[in-house]
Amino acid sequence: MKRFTALAAGLLMAGMSTAQAADVTSWTGSYFGLSAGINFLTSGKAKALARTPSDMTFHFHPGPAIAAAGGYKWESGLRTEFEASYRRNGAKDFNTNATPLTGHQDDISVFGNVFYDFASPTSRVTPYVGFGVGAVWAYWRKFATAASSQIVREPGGTRLGLQAIVGLSYAVNPGLDFTLDGRFKGSNGHEYAGVLAADSITSYQLRAASVMVGLRYRM
Repeated sequence: MKRFTALAAGLLMAGMSTAQAADVTSWTGSYFGLSAGINFLTSGKAKALARTPSDMTFHFHPGPAIAAAGGYKWESGLRTEFEASYRRNGAKDFNTNATPLTGHQDDISVFGNVFYDFASPTSRVTPYVGFGVGAVWAYWRKFATAASSQIVREPGGTRLGLQAIVGLSYAVNPGLDFTLDGRFKGSNGHEYAGVLAADSITSYQLRAASVMVGLRYRM
């Protein structure tokens, strides 16, 4: 009898745990999220209009990243959202570390994203994957050589951007999720007018990898 009672209690607790998990992970509706993290620029390839050879590579220090997003989760498991983000990376050098740079790159982006949540009624943890299309404003601010000679005119240009996202969310309660994700963003063809003709830059390839943590509020 005691064994039966213990088994019944165990099954009841498991059922309650499953029901509680389902209560916080099975949801549809609108949401708003904020996230922050660190951003790494991973490519920096470009071409100089009046240099031989024309191929150049710019290097940057890691920098901060912040984002705000609003969206809607559908019964199918899909989420659609609009995201605005800001990233800043300090300039390090170009081609080799023998040519150091000062200044920084400001990246202001807006994206439309589509996600799929792999939700489970027995777990508060939900993996997700996503893809986004949007616009990237990559501004080069105060880019200068070690001798404080400015090399490009501000600010820069706007180009099409793509991003891929993979992450996890943890349901804290029925109205709040904690998120952790990695984002890889790419944008091509940025151009910067040089102070001197030899310093004009074209075909700059922005490649950014970000690790972000955040909170998502269900409305």
